[in-house]
Amino acid sequence: MHYEVYIDRLFLVNMFLNLWSLQLLSKVTRCTATHLRLLLGAVLGAVCECILIIWIPYPTWVKTILAVGLVNGLMVYIGLHVTKPEYIAKYTLLIMGINVVFSGAMDFIQNQVQMAMPHATNMIEIIGISYISYWLLQRIWKWRRQKKESPPIYHIILESNGIKAEVDALLDTGNGLIDPLSGNPVSIVDVKVVEGWKPFETQPGFRMIPYHSVGKQHGILPGFLIEKMEIYGELEEVKRKQVMICIFEGNVCRSNQYQMILHPKLMEGLVH
Repeated sequence: MHYEVYIDRLFLVNMFLNLWSLQLLSKVTRCTATHLRLLLGAVLGAVCECILIIWIPYPTWVKTILAVGLVNGLMVYIGLHVTKPEYIAKYTLLIMGINVVFSGAMDFIQNQVQMAMPHATNMIEIIGISYISYWLLQRIWKWRRQKKESPPIYHIILESNGIKAEVDALLDTGNGLIDPLSGNPVSIVDVKVVEGWKPFETQPGFRMIPYHSVGKQHGILPGFLIEKMEIYGELEEVKRKQVMICIFEGNVCRSNQYQMILHPKLMEGLVH
C-alpha cells in the first residue's frame, strides 16, 4: 500500500501539537520556561518525529517507543530546561499522560466539528482544533489549582557567594510583599536559615524593606539578594536568579514545619 506524505504539513501539525503539550506541562509542573525554549523544544520534537516516520526503516512499534521515550524526553530537556535525570523521567511520563488526554480532547472536538462540517479535515482546521483542546485543558487545570485549599510546601535551595542553604517553604498566596525599589517579589525566611550570610549588611542589594501584617500595622525587615533559588515540589522544578529575601528574627512557623514564606509570583510558570 502506498501513502503520500506531505513533510511540511506533517512537521507543522506535529510542531503545534508538541507546543501545546509543552505549554500544558509547564503549567502543570509550574516549570520556568521561556516561550522561545518551548518553541525550540516543539520544533526539535517535530523534526525528530518526521525523521522517525519517514526515514527510519524500523517497525512501527520501535518508532512508537522511540517517539514516546526519547523524543518526549528531548522536548522536556530542551523546552523546560530540566536537568535532573529523575525530573526528566518524571516529566516524560507526565507529558505522555498529557498527550493521551490531549488526543482524547482533540478527537471529541473533531467529531463535533465533522458533524457540523463533514469535510473539515485540512491542516489549518486540525491545528485550530488542537489549540481549542489546549485552551480547554489549561482552563480546566487552572480551575483545579484554584479549588485546592491547603497551600503546598516546597523544598528550596538558596545559593549565594558560594554558600548554600536548604529550607522548606510555604507557598503563601497572601504574601504580597514587594521590594519598593525594584518592584520584585520578596520571600521571608527564618534568620537561622541564613546565618552563613552574616553580616547581612555586606550582602548585595541589602536594604530595609517595609511590610504590613495582621496584628502589626507596619514595620521593616532587613533584606538582600540571593544569586540563585531552586524550588522543588512533587512535580515542580523552578529556578530563579537574583531573588530578594527578607530576614525574620524568629520562626515564621511555630511548629517549624516550614522556615520560609514563598512569594506566589516566584511560582509563575512562564518567564517573559
